Amino acid sequence: MPRKAKIVISDTHIGAGGGAEGNRLEDFISDVEFVVWLHGLMLESNRDGIEMDLIINGDWIEFLQVPAVARFEPNKQYEAATYNDVAEEAALKRLEIVYERHPGVFLALAAFLNASPPQRTLTILFGNHDPELAYPGVQARLAEMVAAVDEKAHLVAIGRRTYFQDGVYIEHGNAYTESVDQFQDPESPFDPRDTGRVEHPSGSPPVTNFFNQIESERPLSMAYIP
Repeated sequence: MPRKAKIVISDTHIGAGGGAEGNRLEDFISDVEFVVWLHGLMLESNRDGIEMDLIINGDWIEFLQVPAVARFEPNKQYEAATYNDVAEEAALKRLEIVYERHPGVFLALAAFLNASPPQRTLTILFGNHDPELAYPGVQARLAEMVAAVDEKAHLVAIGRRTYFQDGVYIEHGNAYTESVDQFQDPESPFDPRDTGRVEHPSGSPPVTNFFNQIESERPLSMAYIP
């Protein structure tokens, strides 16, 4: 029986990039380290024949701090309206920006996937900052971005709430924290009043309507927002 390993990460909050170009809302600055780390896992997997499941446990992408615009300018301060739209079309615009500004992350995830022994899989759970991962269109585009197509399509699961396999249970956990981080239906991030759109928990509008502007102006004054 092959050896197996489960690697769990969470809360990377990858944004629109461009921190060095003026985007003060980007908190993820570890692209190179992430790529090196993933390649280290691949080397270990191939060398020792270890099957690996990589689980990204929510808040992978910081959708709340990526504007839904056709062309992102890092040094521009955007209006709150560009962050508030939760429609699938807006989510896809944000996803494309993240993909364009963090190409190494997606290329490394694509390289990590492996269909033949030792098999390596990827599961991306949604959190309270990235419920947009539950949209079918977002899931399909993300699968393309990490080259999870054809014989690798079965290696990726995107936009689930939980992971339960081999006796291991994982979820983001916002259903058990402050009410401002909870979805009305813990099993689904879709708005019960409009089931075609994801819901922003009550703690999300203050981020898009207030904190984004303050952080853009005074980044050192902002504490981490869960």
